[in-house]
This record gives sequence, structure tokens and C-alpha cells, in this order.
Amino acid sequence: MGLQRPAAGCGRETDRRSRREGRLDCGARSEDWRSHLEDARACAAYSAFIATTIGGVGQIVGYDVAGLGGWDPKTGRRLWEMVPPGRSDFHVGTPVDVGGRILVATENNATRLYGFPDGRVRHAPIALNDDLAPDTCTPVVVNDRVYCSAYGELFCLDLTNDLKTVWSVMDDLYYDHTNLIAGNDRVLIWNTTGDLILIRADVDRYEVVSHLRPFEGEVESMSHPAIVGKRLYIRVEKKLSCLSLEIRDQN
Repeated sequence: MGLQRPAAGCGRETDRRSRREGRLDCGARSEDWRSHLEDARACAAYSAFIATTIGGVGQIVGYDVAGLGGWDPKTGRRLWEMVPPGRSDFHVGTPVDVGGRILVATENNATRLYGFPDGRVRHAPIALNDDLAPDTCTPVVVNDRVYCSAYGELFCLDLTNDLKTVWSVMDDLYYDHTNLIAGNDRVLIWNTTGDLILIRADVDRYEVVSHLRPFEGEVESMSHPAIVGKRLYIRVEKKLSCLSLEIRDQN
């Protein structure tokens, strides 16, 4: 997979001013349940939730202000809670399901892997890495490697060896928030200043496959890219761009 500038039929940039924001119409469907907050500690955090089955128990996993938790998707009942062992975090990054275990990475408690023998969290982590402690970035996992950035440094950790750091690289490209997508032996990284970087995930070293700036001039973006088929959609403040992921014939 390589990165190409917009191809014919897939290169229109949409000016947001020309379209009104749509609204989601949920029809007449009634609310199934609502999880009531008993105190201010349980207010929502910034992180997204994931729906998964761990330890044989289907659940919604995510953060509130107090810490990590699991909820019954049918009733909203809280199944378990795990308050961070150190100082509290902002809880921005999303938990990652790794084969029935949950990987989390936060700014004050670093990167941890938790087990769920009976569908509830075991509070002592299976593995811990103190090097990687991101404030906003969500890790991705591919080929038993964990990739994530924090404060100007991109990390690769070994999922099979107690989250040991395989390599790290300092670069201003990774100074602020980054969005990562992993698959097909590659990691695609979109940063806040409009850089799109593709690195190899099939070697134990930092190797850039391609680096592209799809938008001209200074840009800012916190939006996560989306892949549909062989097209990549990315946006900045007022523009949306579509890039082809087709492999070009070099002949």
C-alpha cells in the first residue's frame, strides 16, 4: 500500500461552508436504558467506548472520570471498575481489545495490559511499560507489536514480551496528537499539522514507506481518518480530501 495524491474521481475537496450540518434522526425508538451516575467521580471522560466480549462476557468497556469500567450492554449495569494505580488521568485514548485482554495507555499510568479471567478485570496488570505514556493517542496493534506516540516520540512495543520497548524515535511529527491505523504490515499515521506518514510494521525498526502532505499550507486536524475500500478520507478545518490507496504499477 502506498499513498497517492487525489486521483481522478477521488480528489474533490469539499468546502464545509457549502453544506449544512446534518442531524441524526433516530425515529421513534425509545431509550432502552440509562446508566445513572451516583457521584461526580463517575462523570464521562473523553475516551470512546468499545463493545467486546472478554472472559466470555459481552460488555461495553471504556472510561469515566474515575477510571476504566465495563457495563452490561443489555441493562447498563456496571460490571467492574478499575481505578488507575497512580495519579488520575484525563482518559482520552480508547481502550484496545487484544485477544480478550484490554490494553490501555495514559499520561500518568503509562501503558498496561489487563486480563479478564471471569469477565471482570484483574487489577494487577499482566504487563507494564513505563516508557510510553500518551495523553491523547490511542495505541494500535499489528503483528504482535503496539504502536503509539507520546510527546514527540513514536514507540513500538512487543506485545509478546511484557510490552518491552522494541524501538522509539524522536520526531516533531509526533509532538502533538496523532491518529493511527494499523494493518497489512503497515501503520498509517495522521498528525495534527497535516502530515500523513506510512511506516513498516513487519520489521523491528523505524522505517518510513511514504510521507505526504495532502493539503497545502498550514493546517490543523484532530479528526481520525477513515478507510473505505481502497480510499482514504481525511479532513482539516474546512476541507475533506480523498486519497487513493491503490498500488501504482511501477513499469
